[in-house]
Amino acid sequence: MRSSLFIADIESKVKRILKLTKNINQGNKDGNQKKKSEVVHLVEDFQKQYESLYYLYEDLRGEVKKKVNEGDYESSASSTDSESYYSPDELNSEDGEIGSESPEVPHGDEQERETSDFEDTILKDKLTSTSEVKETIILGSESPFSNFLQSGETLKDLGIQNGESESTKQILLDSSVLLKGRFVEREELLSLIKELEGQVEKWKLESETLSTQRRKLEEQIECKSNEAEELKERNSSLEAKVFELEATFKEKESQFFDVRKKFEENKKFYLSRIEGLEAQANNLQLEIKTSHTQKDELEEQLSCETTKEFSQVEDLMERVDLLQQELDCMRSQKARLELELEMRSKETSECLIKIKNLNDNLTNQTLNEQGALEEKEDLQVHVTDLELEVHSLSSQKSDLEEQIMSINHEAYQSKAEKEELDAKNFKLQKVLSDRENEPFTQKRKFKDYQNTVSAQIASLTEQVKILEKKLDALQTEKDGFQLELEALQNEKNRLQIELEREKSDKEKSNIELNNKVSDQQRIRIELEDVVSKLKDKNKQVQTSFADSKLNFQIAERKVEEMVEELRKQFEDNLRILSQRIRIAEQLHTENRDWYRKKKEMYEQENQDTSHAAKDMLNSLDTVTLKLEECNANFMNRISKASCELKFANDWAMRKNKALVHMREDSDCLLAQLDDKEAEILLFRERLWKSENKVREVEKMMKEKEEAMLGLQEEKREAIRQLCVWIDYHRSRSDYYKKILSEITPPCRRMAS
Repeated sequence: MRSSLFIADIESKVKRILKLTKNINQGNKDGNQKKKSEVVHLVEDFQKQYESLYYLYEDLRGEVKKKVNEGDYESSASSTDSESYYSPDELNSEDGEIGSESPEVPHGDEQERETSDFEDTILKDKLTSTSEVKETIILGSESPFSNFLQSGETLKDLGIQNGESESTKQILLDSSVLLKGRFVEREELLSLIKELEGQVEKWKLESETLSTQRRKLEEQIECKSNEAEELKERNSSLEAKVFELEATFKEKESQFFDVRKKFEENKKFYLSRIEGLEAQANNLQLEIKTSHTQKDELEEQLSCETTKEFSQVEDLMERVDLLQQELDCMRSQKARLELELEMRSKETSECLIKIKNLNDNLTNQTLNEQGALEEKEDLQVHVTDLELEVHSLSSQKSDLEEQIMSINHEAYQSKAEKEELDAKNFKLQKVLSDRENEPFTQKRKFKDYQNTVSAQIASLTEQVKILEKKLDALQTEKDGFQLELEALQNEKNRLQIELEREKSDKEKSNIELNNKVSDQQRIRIELEDVVSKLKDKNKQVQTSFADSKLNFQIAERKVEEMVEELRKQFEDNLRILSQRIRIAEQLHTENRDWYRKKKEMYEQENQDTSHAAKDMLNSLDTVTLKLEECNANFMNRISKASCELKFANDWAMRKNKALVHMREDSDCLLAQLDDKEAEILLFRERLWKSENKVREVEKMMKEKEEAMLGLQEEKREAIRQLCVWIDYHRSRSDYYKKILSEITPPCRRMAS
């Protein structure tokens, strides 16, 4: 029963060892280590069981020898102890010597002895084979379990041999009775035992040397483990550096988002300003409408006044007819009236000269107004040039958007290629994990392919970095274009302010023209007063000089001629004023239409630029999100690849090849750090360049502001000259009033 249980236990252990050897490289790293330790433990138990069997066998032999040699227990024990160190060949040789030295034994005993010796040699061979298998299994446990299948087969053979050993035990028990008379010559065997003890001492010395070698190997393993710990520490430091770089990248992203927020706030502020300017423009339009209504009222007043003047002229004609009837009585005073008429003709000639001077001044004013219109046309040309620049910038913007789309397409292609390479790498790693027991040639091929894949991954990472650099350059260009657009918007606002100023100046000029018209109306009223005074004087002359009718007719004709000339001059002045008013109205309507068109154009341009800017921002946001996703996927794949590489490095560390791989990894990480430092330097250089561009733009803006200030000064000078002209005309009108006041007293004296 015990033998059957023992055999079943051995068979179960052998099956367990075979299962573990088959599944040893199919799980995780920790599971593989547990399986290996369990296999080693089972092998050690198996060895202990075989040692116990061997000791039982020796005990049985000792009991048999005790029965044969009842008196000498010590010698039999020493022989059994020494036989544990014998090899099967030595035992055979010893048995041969015993057979040769005992010729006195009968022939049947010799046959039985030969059969027992043969059985002993079989058992010794089996025990030595089990010890050798145990040593091979222990050595195999130190290796990466490449020969576990062979050890499993040997374990099966050992199980079969164990069953055979049980059968041989029974045979030995049967043959132990026959061995009682075979050990007569033990004294000769004692000498051989002593020699064998010397050999045992030699073997002990060799075992000590082997133990020292084992200690040295353990020390080497400890050194390698320390080196592995140092490499792990280096990896941890490099990972910390990588985390720091990621933190700096996140800080830069936060700075970029802050800049975007500031840009949006500035955009909102400028939109509010644009709305305020539009409200101001609406207010100005209301003021213009009110001015139009006032102008219509003034025109109505002028028409009423002209009708009144025509009625007054008709009254004057009727009065002239009455005067013609009374001229007969004024012939006697012909000479006096002729003298007075000559004086008056001189005065009228002077008045005509003054009127001509006034007409010249009016022509000069019209020329100045034409110069102002030419300046306005120049400003319109400048505005058109700015619009062309805006269109060119929009075309450049569209080109940049196309470039960004092409870069995104290239990045997507590189991402797809990278995913394919990662899939291939993962498949190859699976194949290698399934075929770890294949020859070293395939491992070399895998290493070469892994190096090529790593080189391709490095090239793809470089391409991704180049694409990121291109995106950064495009973002800087976008910022520059945004600054240029802001500058153009500022110029547009300034031009609008200038146009509003010009409108205000034109309104002032219209007011001045209206003032001039009112002044001329006053002059007309004064002339009418003069005519009325002349009529009074004529009445006085008619009463005083009834006899001088002929002279009065002549004077009457002259007066009629003077009245007709004054009427013609007045009509000419009215026509000129009406023409100027019409021209001013046409200019005003043209300016209003031009302002509306420009306003609509600017609103459309603002809408287009705002939509384009929004589209650009949305496209850039999508591009950044895609790049972040690509980076996240890339980092995940890198982490997976790093885990797989760590597993490969651990597998290679047991074969003393981890140092090379870890050094390569450290060099790669250092190269990446150098590349990132170079990228930081490039970012700084770009910032410096952008600052220089901003400074240049500020200089350009200052120069434009100076030019605008020069134009404002020129306008101020023109306004001053106009004021001087107005003062001059006022002084001339005062002078004419004085002359008229001087003309009236001599007439009164003559009447008196």
